[in-house]
Amino acid sequence: MHGPLSDGDRILVNTQRQPIVSGSVYAIRAYNEVLVKRLNRHIDGNIEAASDNPRFKLHIIKAEAAR
Repeated sequence: MHGPLSDGDRILVNTQRQPIVSGSVYAIRAYNEVLVKRLNRHIDGNIEAASDNPRFKLHIIKAEAAR
C-alpha cells in the first residue's frame, strides 16, 4: 500500500464481523491471501475494494460473493 500504510507496517485487525463503513480500511481474505483495501459499498450491494496505491487496480466484489 502507499500513503497511510507502507510495506512492512504492522497493523492490528479486529476479527469481529461488522457492517462495512464506506471509505474505511479492512483486511480481507481473497485469492488465498489477506489484502488490506479501502472498501466502499455501492447502492446495488456490490463492494469496491481499492488500494491507496494507484498502481493496483480496483476490484469489485459482487454482493453475493461478499456474504
